[in-house]
Amino acid sequence: MVPAPEFRVLVLAPTGRDGAVATQHLGSDTLSIALCRDVADLLGKLDEGAGVAVIAEEALSSHLCELAAWVSKQPTWSDFPFIVLTSGHLYARADAQRIQILESLGNVSLLERPLSIVSLSSTVKAGLRARRRQYQTRAMLDDLKSAEQQLRLFIEHAPAALVMLDREMRYLAVSRRWMKDFHLQDSIIGKCHYDVFPEIPDDWREAHSRCLAGATETSPASQLVRSDGFIYWLKREVRPWRDNQGRIGGLVISWEDITATKQAEERQQILMREVLHRTKNLLAVIQSIAAGTFRHKDDPAHAAFQSRLHALANAHGLLTDAAGQGATLEDIVRGQLASFAGTISIEGPTVLLKPSAAQSFALLTHELATNASKYGALATPLGAVTVYWRIVRNAPSPRLQFGWRERGGPPVVKPSHRGFGSVLLEHAIVGLESSPIIDFQPEGLVYETVTELTTIQPSPGPGQ
Repeated sequence: MVPAPEFRVLVLAPTGRDGAVATQHLGSDTLSIALCRDVADLLGKLDEGAGVAVIAEEALSSHLCELAAWVSKQPTWSDFPFIVLTSGHLYARADAQRIQILESLGNVSLLERPLSIVSLSSTVKAGLRARRRQYQTRAMLDDLKSAEQQLRLFIEHAPAALVMLDREMRYLAVSRRWMKDFHLQDSIIGKCHYDVFPEIPDDWREAHSRCLAGATETSPASQLVRSDGFIYWLKREVRPWRDNQGRIGGLVISWEDITATKQAEERQQILMREVLHRTKNLLAVIQSIAAGTFRHKDDPAHAAFQSRLHALANAHGLLTDAAGQGATLEDIVRGQLASFAGTISIEGPTVLLKPSAAQSFALLTHELATNASKYGALATPLGAVTVYWRIVRNAPSPRLQFGWRERGGPPVVKPSHRGFGSVLLEHAIVGLESSPIIDFQPEGLVYETVTELTTIQPSPGPGQ
């Protein structure tokens, strides 16, 4: 099989026997020899492709500048090997010429005459191996360039707002969506990210530095205030990209504009606060109506109704402070127990309740505390109440277990009739898997419920 032109041996020895010797001893099935008439012919064949060139030094005496010019224009991957056949006589002029050849051609091996066939053959084969590695490097660089071009095309046509940056935060590729979302008219390729967006805050820049060191960072909702005063809400992701050597070459950044979603959320929160405010006013009106409706203010029914209504009002106060997003179970429990004296311990993880669940647990806690202050552990100085809750995860979906335990109070007696309070304890919490445990133990009341978390927690909003 004839070797490809990229691996042929070029021989330029127009005088003497060097050309014939090289052809005779190098020509084989694995080596392809091409004789050159002069330097111009050599340059033409070099442009076509070659692996190594064997040149008699006398052929370069008047055309060295032309060959040196070709060497200087080699691509970055190329360091073409030359083998120069020199005279064995040593004198100042010859030494100076050899130094000139070495400096101008770069990758040069000198072989002195008379030629050693073994030296010539091994030097040529070494040059071909080096050239083969250079061609492999070229192929790798071409593959890398192709991959980078494909990535640039992918980013440019991606439906998301994407950019590819180098280590100096200069743009290498930009998606059309990025240009459209941020109202950029002129090309930003080659520009610095911080010049295009000078208002990028310091914490974002610090995140870029961490990602250039290998981290990947995301943010579900971040605010960017442009220099013209316009406020963007962005969902961000920053990750490094690597070259074919595994080195970090820069960053890929995606920004999703969620400004419209955040504005809708803010409008919803304003409306929710207005509704909660009006509801709180409505509760005050109901309290006033109740005060005028009940004939006797010392009527137990009046007191119970007012206290339950007050429990709802307290829960609404927490919800109003949280802009209607919900309240934690601990805040609800502590708020309802704040007006009751006695030894009370509260323990449990942070659990956020949606508004309806917050109201239910407020009524439930208030009812339990009221009963305990009248008939149970809070009716005596030696009594104590423990309120506890925990997340149960050994089920298809997480559950909230909520409990109330009394100890040290007077002997507990199960009520002989069912009033509204009993109904409230059984049905205050919506979504119970089963009826709550209400155990009138001699040492104190035990109350416990198990509720699926998804029924009492707020649904995640956009970007959460």
